[in-house]
Amino acid sequence: VFGLSIPLRQPFRTASAERSTSDNLVVRVELADLPAGQASGSVGYGEGLPREYITGETIDSCFDYLSGLVPMLSSWDFPDFGSLVETLWDLSEQAQDGPPSFAARCALELALLDAGMRHWGRSFGDIFAALPDIMELHQPHQSIRYSVVASLDDPKRTWRKALEFRLYGFKQVKVKVGNDAEADAANLKTLRRFLSQP
Repeated sequence: VFGLSIPLRQPFRTASAERSTSDNLVVRVELADLPAGQASGSVGYGEGLPREYITGETIDSCFDYLSGLVPMLSSWDFPDFGSLVETLWDLSEQAQDGPPSFAARCALELALLDAGMRHWGRSFGDIFAALPDIMELHQPHQSIRYSVVASLDDPKRTWRKALEFRLYGFKQVKVKVGNDAEADAANLKTLRRFLSQP
């Protein structure tokens, strides 16, 4: 488990905070699945984004939470991919009673899923088959939709971002708003003008 501070090319502003770096939590796991002649098991990586101003989590609180899980993690045994997915689902359900651990659990779950998918040759979509109760959520598509986030900005500069988003082909934009209704309205108007169809 380690922290990773990634500098942003431009500050990102919301109503709650302004960030010039993204402080991320990275978890690396190695499964004890040593095939003959192999020196190490399947390795997986996961990332979480603790944001104290949103969930109350920090990098340090995530370290503490994950350190407390080590004895349980070392005793886990996954005979197949389905048992790994079910165990992670149960962990998520149990965590709702404790202190906030969203980012830490996210990083751990992604790392274990990454290692498990590598070990069993599975894809992310196979998670739904392992949890029949949520199968209705599985709706395969031929293409992937990806959105972009527009941070709070001076309305005079918003047109540049809007033009970038359009040139990159983004169809969905999540717009951050703040405490200045007039500036928010000006930003939304600019974004609509540049991003509306056609």
